[in-house]
Amino acid sequence: MSQSYGSENFEDVISQLRSITEVLDDRAMSMLRAAINDGATKPTSDEKTVIQARRAIEKAIVLLGKV
Repeated sequence: MSQSYGSENFEDVISQLRSITEVLDDRAMSMLRAAINDGATKPTSDEKTVIQARRAIEKAIVLLGKV
């Protein structure tokens, strides 16, 4: 059961989180390109961490969209 908070919603927060996911996407791509240029064939632990953080933010967006 959700409570009513008047006209307040989380659209502004969701919008900011979406912007952050775009930044993380760009950074992950840069990391991937650099790794490929260095001859890597598997994602680095740093890349995995960035991807994990992005997924967590996506989950937060979904959850806040339900409020």
